[in-house]
Amino acid sequence: MSDLRRIIVTHRSVANVRAEDRHDLWLHSNTLNFSPLFDTTPLTTFNAESDVAQLGELILAFADITGQRWQRNADHLRSRASDSLSVNISLDIQAQGRAGERAFSQGPGSAVLTDLAQTSCHESSSGRSTQIVVSRPMAIAAGLDVHALHGLVLPPAAAAMLRSHLNHLREALPYMLESEGPRAARTMLDMLVLAVNATGRAEAAALGILKETLALRVRNEIRHNLGSASLTVANLCRRLQISRSTLHRLFDGDGGVQAYIRQTRLAAAMLALDDPANEERISAIAERLGFSDAAHFSRTFRERYGESPSDYRARQPKR
Repeated sequence: MSDLRRIIVTHRSVANVRAEDRHDLWLHSNTLNFSPLFDTTPLTTFNAESDVAQLGELILAFADITGQRWQRNADHLRSRASDSLSVNISLDIQAQGRAGERAFSQGPGSAVLTDLAQTSCHESSSGRSTQIVVSRPMAIAAGLDVHALHGLVLPPAAAAMLRSHLNHLREALPYMLESEGPRAARTMLDMLVLAVNATGRAEAAALGILKETLALRVRNEIRHNLGSASLTVANLCRRLQISRSTLHRLFDGDGGVQAYIRQTRLAAAMLALDDPANEERISAIAERLGFSDAAHFSRTFRERYGESPSDYRARQPKR
């Protein structure tokens, strides 16, 4: 019988509430609501209504809401944590602001992507919009680099297919079974990936800068954790909130991320062996830099530099 339950679409409205109480009531509603994740300041007398549904790990909301100023700062990230990707599709809303270091401007028909684990601030006009909120693991599994997409605007042409699908889905939601929700979510996410990829091709230069910045962050993370046994692909993806495919693409020119880690460890070992003041045993250097044991270190060092660590150290001039 549970398989026959229909998807619940929750309708909310503050139209019949006193004007001075509407905003506070909206923020403290117990239904699915993302406004409390931000500091919001209405720009006119507040009014709002929405329809919200949960499709597996994805939440879908259709809203008609007053123009507001929305801010999510470092304090919010600590006290109102959210590890999700938000996609806001404007039907007739204008918005402009900043997502992290990225300024953005949104017009009717376009969509803006926001990583809710990063800071943002924007102002929006009154109007209608559709919002998709998807968990970070689900977005990453679909190949979306949530961190790098923060503040990306999908122009109307790129967002059109997604926008049209959502309009049809809204009409179908009251008749859909709860068990069909995850499948509908995956279809929606596939369309989002297509829209992002199309925009990425149109903005290759801008996304190239983002990739360079991301590569620098990954390299710094690797250097700071060279000696840690937890320096793995899985943990790098988790710490930096990126997908495996994105991580591997960043190191195509280095032979892959594992090759880069190995080369960085060997370079650090060579510096230690070069230093005449460093009296560490070779086994201690191997352990400090994350090699599994001294024999593995010696073998890897020889493959890279053509001689053993002990022979290399012996050739260095003494003080």
